[in-house]
Order: sequence, then C-alpha cells, then structure tokens
Amino acid sequence: MKNLKFALPNKKGNILVFLALLCLTNLRGQSTTDELTARFFEAYTESHTEGINYLFNTNPKLMEGKKSQFDEMVTTVEAISSNLGAYRGHEKIGESSIGDQKKYVSFLLKYDFIPVRLGLNLQKQQDNWVLAGIMFDTEEFEDELHEAAKLYRMPKKVSMEHRGVEKVIAKFFENYRESPEKAVDYVAELNEISGHNEIINVEESKIELSEFSASLGEMKGYEKIDHIQFTESYALTSYLVKSKTNAVRFSFVLYKADAYWRITNFTFDDDLFEELQEAAKVYRLN
Repeated sequence: MKNLKFALPNKKGNILVFLALLCLTNLRGQSTTDELTARFFEAYTESHTEGINYLFNTNPKLMEGKKSQFDEMVTTVEAISSNLGAYRGHEKIGESSIGDQKKYVSFLLKYDFIPVRLGLNLQKQQDNWVLAGIMFDTEEFEDELHEAAKLYRMPKKVSMEHRGVEKVIAKFFENYRESPEKAVDYVAELNEISGHNEIINVEESKIELSEFSASLGEMKGYEKIDHIQFTESYALTSYLVKSKTNAVRFSFVLYKADAYWRITNFTFDDDLFEELQEAAKVYRLN
C-alpha cells in the first residue's frame, strides 16, 4: 500500500502518551463524567495549560513523583496550537465503561491543520469522577480508520450520503484523469487554501502516484466502496478505480476544521483480492 500523507514535519505519530497511576486521596472531581469533561473543555479553550492543570487537580496524587512528566505534557500540549493552528473545538468520539467505577472517554480535538484524539481514563472514587490517565495522539486513530475500511470489516449496506466529501473526491478524480501530478497538486492546494503552506513530499508523491498510475493504465471509471464517518469532521472514504485490465483501491482521509472538507492523506493499493478472500472465510460469514 502506498500512503501519501500531507502533514508538517514532526507532526506525525503520537504527540504524547501519559498514563498515570490512580491514588485514592485529595480528590476534587465532579459528580458526573459529563460535568468533568465540560469543565475541562471550558478551561482548555481558554488555555491548554489551564485545561491540563484542571484535570490533574481532580486527583493531585497523580503529580507525586511525576512532576517532570507533567511538565513535559504541558509543554507538548502548549506546542500543539503553534504547530497545528487554531483550536476549533471538540467532538465526542465515544466512551466505554467497566462497571460503574471506570470509564474511558475519547474526543476529537479540532485544529486548523489536523485533528488530535484525546483519551481520558476516568475513575469514580467516593462520589466524584477523577482523572486516572490521559492520552493525546494524531496517528493511531487514522490507522484504525484504514483498518475499519478493510473489505472483510464492511457492513453489508453502506450509506452513500456524504455530498461534501463526494465533491472533493470527484474533483480529485477529475484532476487524476488529466494527470496524477495534477491530482496531487489539487490535494496540496486544498491544504494551502486552509492556510497550511508547508506541505511536504509533494514531488515525491507525484512520482509515486505517476508510477502506480502507469502500471494501472488509463482510468475507466470509479465506484465508491465505503465511507466511515469517525466524527462529524473526520472521515475515511474509499473508491474502486477501474482500468481495462485491473481495479485498485484509493482511500482518502478527510478533515473539516471549519466549513470545508479537505484531503489530509490518501493511499492506493491493490490488496482487494486478499481482503475478499478473507471476507469469504467461514468465520466471517453471517
């Protein structure tokens, strides 16, 4: 699989992972997790440092012996805005619980350039919910989107109503028909229009896509395979691109920081046969 990622240097990978051990004293939490996260985002919007401080203040014992790790987290989180652009709000991804005492809640933090996933590990002690651990990452959840789009994980029926995304993809393929280089330029332009001019690997991406296109031959058309909406502002959509002798898959990661969708990453591969074989295994049949 070829993976063409449009990202700034040093933005790739996990920003920071810090899982803290939970202690049982000096708690200043909230009676519900919704109250705790609402207070956190209120503070985080004003100042990222203030938000992190609020979370750790729900359970001061987390700081004991971990001051350097905490300071590193604050420094890294403060650097997010300067690297990724303005903070545009958040969307809840989901939550999971173990009994009524432990809960993991995840959010999409929206920045101009790319989103960040925030995971909060929360635990109820006495009558309050407090922080037990925190994670920020930019990479793993994109990989999870690609895995979710594998043919053997697809539902039997897929909703195709994503018109804002479809307009962007249609324009990509319109440019691709003219030349692979023009398609890459279009993706770069989308990101530059959004105020991000430090796109990397554009020329390398043109070479890779041109070589792949030459091996595929003239495009005869394309069909949607799947669309996965991670949140309202983050999605992955995949298409079957047909030539006279072969068919390949193009997958696009799309992000909407404001009113407009843009492609932040796209891949192309010919792994469809292997995935179809896997989908036909007895243990995957309904």
